[in-house]
Amino acid sequence: MQEHECQSNVSAGKIHVLGLDPIKEKLGDKWKRLSGLVHKLFETAIKDAQSPSDQYVVLDELSYALVFHDLSFEEADRICASISTKVCKALFGEQIDEVSVRSVVSAIKNPPLKEDKLDIGWIEDVLERSGSETIYAQSVQSSSKEPVAIVERNKLRPQP
Repeated sequence: MQEHECQSNVSAGKIHVLGLDPIKEKLGDKWKRLSGLVHKLFETAIKDAQSPSDQYVVLDELSYALVFHDLSFEEADRICASISTKVCKALFGEQIDEVSVRSVVSAIKNPPLKEDKLDIGWIEDVLERSGSETIYAQSVQSSSKEPVAIVERNKLRPQP
């Protein structure tokens, strides 16, 4: 496996659905049928948001890494947030108990390549160590009939 640097700057993001277990539990046996739909919603929203030169990869169940070649950190952050919002609304609309989607975004200089492709594992590691984290939580509070959206932003600190 040949490894070298990509001579460009990219913005990268990771989107992960948090608290999936309660959703899966609530849906019970329906989850097996609906999980494909959930993946399709995320993948369609990601593809719609990306240009032909951008990339994404499925990391694990409802967790995706995205690479944007021509976007700033701020633009990538907005796109990750809009993907999360779009999918949550499509899935749960007004009938939501609670769901959270976490995105982590970072600008990355000269990411390494493996076999002429971006090293997604390396990018994911950089995101988790020093990215900017946004958690989009949507829930229906007991006294409200409308979904309540909460956004929390955190700057992750590099680990020694």
